[in-house]
Amino acid sequence: QTCALPICLLLLMVVTFAIGQSMVSTLSYYDTVYFVCSGDVARGNGWNSGMGIGNMVFGVLGLPLFAILSQRIGKRHALASALGFSIVMYLATWWLYNPKYPWLLPLNWGLIGMGAAAIWMLYQSILADVMDYDELNTSMRREGSFNACASWLIKAGMAVGFGCSGIMLSATGFDAKLGGAQTPHALFMMRFLFPTVPIIGLLLAMYFVLRIPLTHQRMTEIRAILESRRGKVMGRICTALRSI
Repeated sequence: QTCALPICLLLLMVVTFAIGQSMVSTLSYYDTVYFVCSGDVARGNGWNSGMGIGNMVFGVLGLPLFAILSQRIGKRHALASALGFSIVMYLATWWLYNPKYPWLLPLNWGLIGMGAAAIWMLYQSILADVMDYDELNTSMRREGSFNACASWLIKAGMAVGFGCSGIMLSATGFDAKLGGAQTPHALFMMRFLFPTVPIIGLLLAMYFVLRIPLTHQRMTEIRAILESRRGKVMGRICTALRSI
């Protein structure tokens, strides 16, 4: 007896999310330098540094909020909410990447980081549930196999995404020789593809996560069955993950 469906759906969710994010890594930088800062590389690098700091700070601050949301509405719906929040934030880049108001960039990337951090946190929490579901069906604990498979797929997906990022930049018509005098078509395509690609990945990820059949009620039942079989064996870290 196997339990392939939940782990396959979870892996499809995280891989589509990771690929969509990594494919636009280059476009984010070039949008900042060549659209917002009109080709001023030094100024653009400064704002990119601020965007990185905002991404990190907001990412950390957002984790408790999504943990509370998870406890209220369940992990799957909290993860779907984080994906939806990220979609809104990527849509907002069309207006928040504004040459007149470059200070909006760290705010925008901070909120994007908040959604991404919540997605990674909730993915790990649901992965712990998938391992319990697998044990129920196979009577084996296969954390090592599951984590190794997930880690490889995520890294492979990100490698593919980063590999495609340069191809996407070339497809926009960007010409490094033009400097800050890029054509309107190239600037439009860079701005258009930057939110569109990750949004497609996020929508696919939301579809996959909402199909995972591990509701809060079902996981409570599974935990009770497993503990009646072999008692409580999980450590503090696993307990913290499942409680998110």
